[in-house]
Parts: sequence; structure tokens; C-alpha cells
Amino acid sequence: MFIKISNLNDATHELFYAGKIQEIGLNSPFCDDYKLKIDLSKSHLQVIIVAELELKAKLNCDRCQFDFIGNIEQKFEHVYILGNKLSELDDDDLNISYLSADADKINISKEIIDYSNLAIPIKILCKEGCKGLCYQCGINLNEKICNCSDEKKDYRWNVLLELKNKLSN
Repeated sequence: MFIKISNLNDATHELFYAGKIQEIGLNSPFCDDYKLKIDLSKSHLQVIIVAELELKAKLNCDRCQFDFIGNIEQKFEHVYILGNKLSELDDDDLNISYLSADADKINISKEIIDYSNLAIPIKILCKEGCKGLCYQCGINLNEKICNCSDEKKDYRWNVLLELKNKLSN
């Protein structure tokens, strides 16, 4: 996705984009449409973008294995420095890119893809109070209540329990 900056004066600008995720280079697990709001601050030496991205993704709950479409929201900031690279800045800084002094547009595709993927949660839940699956019978506890015992037994410890009972008698 390119943002044309040559026609923008040195000020803050609000930009809005919407469309299909394929237009911005995203694919699975993302689906449907996206919305992108960008606050772009331009000066003669740099361009700062603050972006708010809204997406949908096909996810699978880690507790109950239910497939669902989740809302993904990500906010990120990126600085584009116009001109030569400054030596005191670290090459590994993820929030800074360099452009030629006469650049007329900015390609933000890489940033959108990177920050979208970072927005997918590590622990994916269909809802905050997801009860998951019964560890004994496998029933989805969000949909039904099973008759399994609440007592969690690990039968590998039976030998030690028997020894404990013998020693306490």
C-alpha cells in the first residue's frame, strides 16, 4: 500500500482506507475487509505515521477448539526519515525507515503485514470465559454439562498412594 506524500504540505493529515485484505497483502488467517486510519505528520525531514488497523481473522480457540471469526485491532507508529541515514540510530530499530530526500510516496505494506501478524494473540480464546473441553470425555463444556467426576486423578501415582495408605495404617 502506497501513500503519496509529495502533494501533502508540512502538517498533520488524517487518512482513511478500507477494502479487502488482499489489497494490502494479507492472507490467511485474515479474512473479509479491513479499515485503516492513519494520522500522518509530515515535516521537511521526516514523516511519522500513527496507524489504527481493524481486521477480522479466522481463529481456533485454544480451549474448546471452536472455529470463530475474531476481531483484530492493532495500533502502530512508524517514522520515515527523509535523506541520508543517521549514524547514531540503530539498524535494528523496527520503527524507523529511511527514504530518499525526494521520495514522493511511502510503501507501508511491510509494516501493515508485520503488525497485523503481531496482533494475533498468543492465547486464542473464543470468549473470555471459555470453559474448554472435558479432559475425560471431550465434551465442549460451553455447550453441555457432562457427568464426569470433578476429581482429577492421575493414575500414575496409584502405587505411591497405596504405599502412603500402608504406612499410615
